[in-house]
Amino acid sequence: MGAAAAAGATGGAALNVNPIRNPNQANLDFNIPGDHHDLLHHNQVGTVIVWESQAAKAWHKIEPGQAPAETRVFLEGLSGLNDTYFTVNEFKGWHLQRLLKSLRACFVDIDLGRAATRYDLDEAIERLHEKAMPAPNMVVFSGRGLHLYWILKHTPALVLPVWQAVEGALIKALADFHSDSKARDCTRLLRLVGTKNSKTGGGVRGLVLDGQPWNFHQLTDEVLGHRPERPVRQVRSFEAAQVKRGIHPRATNFRRWHLVLSDLHQIGRHHGQIPEGFRNEFLFLGSVALSWFASPESIADEVIDLAKLYCRGLPEAEAEAAASQSIARAKKSIGGEKEMWQGESKDPRYFFKRETLWERLEPLAAPVVRSLRAIIPDGVAAEHKRECDKARWDDENTGKGYRVGNAEKVAQAQSWRADGMTQREIAGNLGVSQRTISTWLGA
Repeated sequence: MGAAAAAGATGGAALNVNPIRNPNQANLDFNIPGDHHDLLHHNQVGTVIVWESQAAKAWHKIEPGQAPAETRVFLEGLSGLNDTYFTVNEFKGWHLQRLLKSLRACFVDIDLGRAATRYDLDEAIERLHEKAMPAPNMVVFSGRGLHLYWILKHTPALVLPVWQAVEGALIKALADFHSDSKARDCTRLLRLVGTKNSKTGGGVRGLVLDGQPWNFHQLTDEVLGHRPERPVRQVRSFEAAQVKRGIHPRATNFRRWHLVLSDLHQIGRHHGQIPEGFRNEFLFLGSVALSWFASPESIADEVIDLAKLYCRGLPEAEAEAAASQSIARAKKSIGGEKEMWQGESKDPRYFFKRETLWERLEPLAAPVVRSLRAIIPDGVAAEHKRECDKARWDDENTGKGYRVGNAEKVAQAQSWRADGMTQREIAGNLGVSQRTISTWLGA
């Protein structure tokens, strides 16, 4: 049943559909489901998924075009129910990583095994302070602990690899305070304020510490460290440019494996269906990529979805089997385990070189190699590097207010602007000045 249908089912009951008056007010308690939605999904641009796990055992969707009053009436109808959750982020129809539309918060799930108090929150904030981490701007008392939120302004899915790095750093900062290392995926659902935790019988309530959402660029700098100032002098190699541009090292692996998964989708779309004999390899490598930026619990569902798209007819059990080793290694990684490789301590997750990925998938990848970014042979990699260097350092002007090498960024800026992002937010995400964005948007 959708949100609209659920709203109609409430009949003429008197419901609180008025939002909190001043969401920017500090230390503001709230226990109304609609307030939780409005604080987290302000200016909603994608689908929010709601899960009633106990009563109706039903899934609902709140769509971005839905009238605010209708949404609040629907959510008010869930007040008092046991074990009801909703997605932290927004999607294109369903909560799968490939359908991610907008990142709306970073979060940490602290499991104390009991009802949390304000003293527990103070302790969590103090530990964050000790590790030079920013305090959350909203907290939910979940009935067995705390859900800490760093609410974001609308942040496009493009930055997911960096988001995952920020998420991991926040969880690690509270590892000695019972943070759940498994709760780190962008598809996560957390408890909805105004409902109940059936394990303790306690109500789920919220507290606004600072209702002003973060700009993702600023939160990244606060958590991962400030990026160095842009050099005045031009650099002449891509490798040097990576250092000069201040790319956060913790985001590099996430970005790389995100590109691998994107290439797999590109290969799948080209073939329509992956031929038998390649399916296990295709799904296995998909699970390897996912293990670097998805939680172990969500990898199986994501791989099953990959199989439904490009390996129709393959039993779900076989898809799960293809992902099993990647899931096991991802669990070891989250648990802090290391493996020795050639005398060095390494992350236990699979890490295949670009050349190895190409060797394993060459027959499938060859027809679309020019459109791939990560699963490519040496020759194409060298060609991409030459093109990239030329675009960056020997750029020609388009005559439209930007250089050829910035064409992709210009297109992205225009897309984000159409989604409602401000010029300042776009500038922060792309790492350029607001004046540059103004020029690009007028191009």
